[in-house]
Amino acid sequence: MSLFKRMKRNARLFWMFFKRNVLGHYSYIEWFLPFDILNLIVGIASWYFYGLTFGGRSPLLEPYGGDFVAFLILGVAFNTLFSFALTSVYAVVVNMYQAQISYGGVRVTMADYLALAKIPWSVYAASYLFWEGLMNVITFVAYFFAGLYLFGMSINPNANYLGGFIALILGFVSMLGISMFSASMVWLMGAWHGVEPINWIVTLLAGLVSGVYFPPDVLPDVLRIASNYLPQTYTLKAIRLALLGGYGNTQLLPYFSILTVYVIVLIPSGAFLLKYSFKVARRKATLM
Repeated sequence: MSLFKRMKRNARLFWMFFKRNVLGHYSYIEWFLPFDILNLIVGIASWYFYGLTFGGRSPLLEPYGGDFVAFLILGVAFNTLFSFALTSVYAVVVNMYQAQISYGGVRVTMADYLALAKIPWSVYAASYLFWEGLMNVITFVAYFFAGLYLFGMSINPNANYLGGFIALILGFVSMLGISMFSASMVWLMGAWHGVEPINWIVTLLAGLVSGVYFPPDVLPDVLRIASNYLPQTYTLKAIRLALLGGYGNTQLLPYFSILTVYVIVLIPSGAFLLKYSFKVARRKATLM
């Protein structure tokens, strides 16, 4: 098969799996979609009123423009993207090797089906991640624009959008490395059931110490030390300084450097451990 025909076939398969994911989630879109939108609006409103009640004008917020509502909404919005990055690889692995479909009257895993149908697993994984990523991007955009136009969130007139984007990409990629570690636990520790130790620990700590809801500076020393080891801490701080504080790329360079180190360390080591876990699974005869 020529390269062009193979690309055309893979594109058609990608679209087929994408439609399957859409229909699986919104088979009754007129029923689910309004509730999804309402949940999002109520969630934003809850954070907004929380910020009005308890935010105040702490000196810790001065580098971020002094607006606690903007600080909070940005943290919650970007955390949706971080949560997706942290769970993405694990979700694909579990979905491929735990979910079952009917094939010729026999129930097989998605991985078995792909092998029997000679469909590249990468096409299915890309389609699955595209759908999940699209949903999280829509949620992020809804948070961001609702904050701007419904709840009065103010972005610095001199906001450095490029710097914020660079920080987001570096942080997102580093969290994909953590997600690879998380996915490897499926075979190394038998963590099939939605909870595994690495993602659980990182997610638990991130919500408390990385600055999603409040500046890490208010934490006691022990927890502040823990926050220094999470890429979310540096990503959120760089994004807020860029968008709310108007910091230039030169001022953000220390955060870019730290996040680049995370990428260089986490992506290769995460890929290595995930590949090793595949070998373990093959030795145990739990992987085709």
